[in-house]
Amino acid sequence: MYSEILLEGVKGVLIDLDDTIYKYETCHRYSLEICMKKLSEESGLDIEACIGIYTNCRKQINTQLHGQAASHSRLLYFQLIWEKINGRTDFAKTLEFEKLYWDTFITRMQVETEALHFLNLCFEKKIPVVIVTDLTTEIQLRKIIQLKIEHYIKFIVSSEEAGEEKPGAKPFNYALNKLGLTSTEVIMVGDNDDKDRIGAENAGIRYYHPF
Repeated sequence: MYSEILLEGVKGVLIDLDDTIYKYETCHRYSLEICMKKLSEESGLDIEACIGIYTNCRKQINTQLHGQAASHSRLLYFQLIWEKINGRTDFAKTLEFEKLYWDTFITRMQVETEALHFLNLCFEKKIPVVIVTDLTTEIQLRKIIQLKIEHYIKFIVSSEEAGEEKPGAKPFNYALNKLGLTSTEVIMVGDNDDKDRIGAENAGIRYYHPF
């Protein structure tokens, strides 16, 4: 838990973004609902059919690009969705739906109180913070700015930049290199055991769950 994180002797903090600093699922569900309603209206398909197509296309992209940041790309999801519906790429609608999803998502975001307190504590103690996150850099930058936490963050390392998703070693090594620190001098905070905990422990970094 944030309240149990020990910062004594810590020279740097690595921290996850999604579901660690804000709640991802609430934003995602709302954005997806808006997009599916619009998809239903424009395609003539019912909501259930639209959700089914979205789910299948997401799984296809996830499988095709497993372990890469692009596996989470809503742009690729919606490109494939419209190709399934229309039998060809719809360039305008692909861009339109990706923008609708993320614009809606980002406006729903709120920083978690405990996370903000922790970031402020690091700031006061002059401990540099690196966000280590999966997904693409552009979207994660937009989230950080929307949450108004950029002044707490010294660096970001995305899986797009590192070329590998957590729990792979590259994102953690990139973060350590940016800080100029060793694994024993930093801690990792993140909600996902499979990605954050295992990745940190494999890198020799002390791990904390935020909640």
